Amino acid sequence: MKPTKTNKGPNQQEIAPGMLCCGGSKTGKRNRKPEDDGHDTVTTCIDEYRPITCDSLKLVQIQIVFRHGARTPLNFIRGLEEATYDASLEDDLPETDFELHVVKFADGTPAGKSVMEPDLRARKLKGGAHASMLTTVGQRQMYDLGLIVREFYLPELELKYFSPRDVFIRSSHIERTIKSIKCLLAGMFGKENMNKYGPVKLPVKHMFEEDIFPNKLACPALRLIVDMTLATIDGLPGFKQDRYTLCKALGIPTNSDMDFACLRDDIVSRITHGAEYPAPLVPYKKMIEDNAARTIHAVYAGRAGARGRHDVTRLSIGQLLYSILFNIENRAEDKMSQKVFLYSGHDTTLAPMLVALGIWDFRWPPFAANIIYELYKQSDTSEYYVRVLYCGEPKKIGQPPRILVPLDEFRRSIHPYLIMPGEYVQACTLQNLE
Repeated sequence: MKPTKTNKGPNQQEIAPGMLCCGGSKTGKRNRKPEDDGHDTVTTCIDEYRPITCDSLKLVQIQIVFRHGARTPLNFIRGLEEATYDASLEDDLPETDFELHVVKFADGTPAGKSVMEPDLRARKLKGGAHASMLTTVGQRQMYDLGLIVREFYLPELELKYFSPRDVFIRSSHIERTIKSIKCLLAGMFGKENMNKYGPVKLPVKHMFEEDIFPNKLACPALRLIVDMTLATIDGLPGFKQDRYTLCKALGIPTNSDMDFACLRDDIVSRITHGAEYPAPLVPYKKMIEDNAARTIHAVYAGRAGARGRHDVTRLSIGQLLYSILFNIENRAEDKMSQKVFLYSGHDTTLAPMLVALGIWDFRWPPFAANIIYELYKQSDTSEYYVRVLYCGEPKKIGQPPRILVPLDEFRRSIHPYLIMPGEYVQACTLQNLE
């Protein structure tokens, strides 16, 4: 396609050169993000989930990669009084009640419980809930996201009820992500439309084969890079002094190994479920948020120069990125029927993916955060275009950066981070880092 002038629609979205479309997205927003203090709230994302409307463009596929909804905290924080999480927070919302079976990705047989769940459920919190569990608040977040998909995307894709022929689903083998995708599906189709073809089957991978989040267990090279990064994290400018300041605020020894990411996790879980921000830490809100985001970026985008950054991001998310591109290309070549792909993951899924897309904003991905890949077909040329949204906001990708990019350009932009089937074992060898 020959470069021509850049067109912009009413919403000033930059369109790929040569596009005949000038319509932009449907106007209007809802559920606007409340006043931003740099932290998660129950409403987490700007809502601009609206496909491009243009006579010459047709939406033919969406893929949504999302973090689970709000949950109870993962860890206790020394120096902070434990927050109360009532056991009723683990109740299931009735509108999400349909039959779903978790099966092995490899052969479709029952997957059973995750090897991680016993350890997670062993930690009981004040009030009766357990650590790391999706709560009714998180279920509602995911259900509401499903309602948005139902309103704006399903009519464009001509979908009314769940069918495995049209919708592909995957989750990590952890209860909070499994429940999250179940709630999302209930919001998308309504529970009454979920079992027309029998129980919904949700495939999960064995922990040593998992690629929906950075998997240190399966990848020795990734484990080495991550461990080395964490061991030298105090090398980030101001990091060590900020930890010293917070340790003093918490009344714990200033040489304590206080983790900004764990501290942030505890605080966000509290305020998302209605508790107050811990008073001693109020003056340090921005410090905590910034250093937590710096931590996850350093860990999954690397600190050891350009090669280190590329290696760790590729090893963290390269297989999943390849799957996303594979789905796009197969849909463009009419080799698959699915119009919707849903991947239920974690903050550590989104962070390296945002880095690979070039849209990392140095903010921790909030509960229910999501990346949507929209695939459009241009009717008069049969060419395909990709648009990427993060938390409902269209993002500029590619070179030059723009909102809607040709498929070839999208492919080139993510190619350095892709890991194709059969390459992962070799990519993960320690010798590959030498």
